[in-house]
Amino acid sequence: MKRGVAAGIGIIALIVALLMLQLTTPQMVGPVGVLAFFVLIYIFNAAAIYLLLVFLVDSLSGLVKKGKWLARLESMSARKIYYYTSFIALAPVILLGMQSVGMVRVTEILLLVLFQALGLFYISRRF
Repeated sequence: MKRGVAAGIGIIALIVALLMLQLTTPQMVGPVGVLAFFVLIYIFNAAAIYLLLVFLVDSLSGLVKKGKWLARLESMSARKIYYYTSFIALAPVILLGMQSVGMVRVTEILLLVLFQALGLFYISRRF
């Protein structure tokens, strides 16, 4: 059920974002429209990453034999997957925002990777 909802929300967000790209300009929609576009991209990324993580956890649970790895995969709650998803989905939106102001260089990408690594480490230890 959750997978279907995530897929549906992701597809709707993608369709609306693509319609915004085709039918409007940033001058037409203003700052609120640009923010709405970034939110739609985030929602689509979150839905896609959630589906990917759930698929990976399910398929790896079937492949891994008994032991430490299987226990870790089985203890992966939907809440923890959601936390990972919501943090990972932020990276493409940050990159898109940096690209829109022309600030994507190797240094910024490395800082974003470091930010993501620290955030994921925090989530893994906290939840």
